[in-house]
Amino acid sequence: DTVEIADFVGSTTQIIEYATTCDADTVIIGTEVGILYALKKKNPNKNYVFPQSADYCGTVHCCDMKKNTLDKVLEVLEKETNEIILPPDIIQKAAIPLERMLAVA
Repeated sequence: DTVEIADFVGSTTQIIEYATTCDADTVIIGTEVGILYALKKKNPNKNYVFPQSADYCGTVHCCDMKKNTLDKVLEVLEKETNEIILPPDIIQKAAIPLERMLAVA
Protein backbone atom coordinates (compact mmCIF):
# COMPACT_ATOMS: atom_id res chain seq x y z
CA ASP A 1 0.00 0.00 0.00
CA THR A 2 2.77 2.44 0.91
CA VAL A 3 4.61 1.89 -2.35
CA GLU A 4 1.45 2.69 -4.32
CA ILE A 5 0.97 6.11 -2.68
CA ALA A 6 4.65 7.08 -2.56
CA ASP A 7 5.90 9.91 -4.76
CA PHE A 8 9.08 7.93 -5.40
CA VAL A 9 10.29 4.34 -4.93
CA GLY A 10 13.88 3.30 -5.57
CA SER A 11 17.15 1.94 -4.30
CA THR A 12 18.99 3.63 -1.44
CA THR A 13 21.09 5.65 -3.88
CA GLN A 14 18.02 6.64 -5.88
CA ILE A 15 16.12 7.63 -2.71
CA ILE A 16 19.01 9.85 -1.61
CA GLU A 17 19.21 11.50 -5.03
CA TYR A 18 15.47 12.08 -5.27
CA ALA A 19 15.03 13.30 -1.69
CA THR A 20 17.91 15.77 -1.88
CA THR A 21 16.93 17.23 -5.26
CA CYS A 22 13.12 17.33 -5.16
CA ASP A 23 11.36 20.65 -4.56
CA ALA A 24 9.87 19.71 -1.17
CA ASP A 25 11.30 21.26 2.01
CA THR A 26 10.26 18.22 4.05
CA VAL A 27 10.58 14.66 2.75
CA ILE A 28 9.23 11.51 4.40
CA ILE A 29 11.75 8.70 3.99
CA GLY A 30 10.34 5.18 4.30
CA THR A 31 13.56 3.28 4.87
CA GLU A 32 16.33 2.73 7.41
CA VAL A 33 17.37 5.90 9.24
CA GLY A 34 21.03 5.11 8.52
CA ILE A 35 20.79 7.10 5.28
CA LEU A 36 20.15 10.35 7.17
CA TYR A 37 23.86 11.25 7.16
CA ALA A 38 24.04 10.99 3.35
CA LEU A 39 20.82 12.99 2.99
CA LYS A 40 22.02 15.79 5.27
CA LYS A 41 25.43 15.85 3.60
CA LYS A 42 23.90 16.36 0.14
CA ASN A 43 21.23 18.82 1.26
CA PRO A 44 21.43 19.96 4.90
CA ASN A 45 18.61 22.51 4.49
CA LYS A 46 15.88 19.92 4.03
CA ASN A 47 13.89 18.27 6.79
CA TYR A 48 13.87 14.47 6.56
CA VAL A 49 11.20 12.53 8.46
CA PHE A 50 11.49 8.80 9.18
CA PRO A 51 8.76 6.42 10.41
CA GLN A 52 8.62 5.88 14.15
CA SER A 53 9.35 2.43 15.54
CA ALA A 54 9.36 0.69 18.90
CA ASP A 55 13.09 -0.07 18.75
CA TYR A 56 15.82 1.36 20.95
CA CYS A 57 15.81 4.89 19.56
CA GLY A 58 12.32 5.33 18.16
CA THR A 59 13.22 5.26 14.46
CA VAL A 60 13.55 2.53 11.88
CA HIS A 61 16.86 0.69 12.15
CA CYS A 62 17.91 -2.56 10.56
CA CYS A 63 19.40 -4.24 13.61
CA ASP A 64 20.84 -7.12 11.58
CA MET A 65 22.69 -4.76 9.22
CA LYS A 66 24.24 -3.01 12.21
CA LYS A 67 25.77 -6.34 13.31
CA ASN A 68 27.89 -6.55 10.13
CA THR A 69 31.40 -5.16 10.30
CA LEU A 70 34.31 -5.20 7.87
CA ASP A 71 36.20 -7.50 10.25
CA LYS A 72 33.32 -9.98 10.27
CA VAL A 73 33.00 -9.89 6.47
CA LEU A 74 36.74 -10.46 6.09
CA GLU A 75 36.63 -13.39 8.53
CA VAL A 76 33.78 -15.06 6.66
CA LEU A 77 35.53 -14.61 3.32
CA GLU A 78 38.87 -15.90 4.59
CA LYS A 79 37.54 -18.85 6.61
CA GLU A 80 34.51 -19.61 4.43
CA THR A 81 32.36 -19.95 7.55
CA ASN A 82 28.72 -19.27 8.40
CA GLU A 83 27.41 -20.82 5.20
CA ILE A 84 23.64 -20.99 5.12
CA ILE A 85 22.12 -23.92 3.27
CA LEU A 86 18.51 -23.44 2.21
CA PRO A 87 16.07 -25.91 0.69
CA PRO A 88 15.35 -25.33 -3.01
CA ASP A 89 11.73 -24.27 -2.37
CA ILE A 90 12.85 -21.50 0.01
CA ILE A 91 15.46 -20.33 -2.52
CA GLN A 92 12.76 -20.10 -5.22
CA LYS A 93 10.41 -18.15 -2.93
CA ALA A 94 13.21 -15.82 -1.79
CA ALA A 95 14.18 -15.09 -5.39
CA ILE A 96 10.82 -13.42 -6.09
CA PRO A 97 11.22 -10.35 -3.81
CA LEU A 98 14.91 -10.09 -4.71
CA GLU A 99 14.07 -9.94 -8.41
CA ARG A 100 11.37 -7.33 -7.70
CA MET A 101 13.84 -5.17 -5.76
CA LEU A 102 16.38 -5.39 -8.58
CA ALA A 103 13.71 -4.47 -11.13
CA VAL A 104 12.91 -1.29 -9.19
CA ALA A 105 16.58 -0.38 -8.67
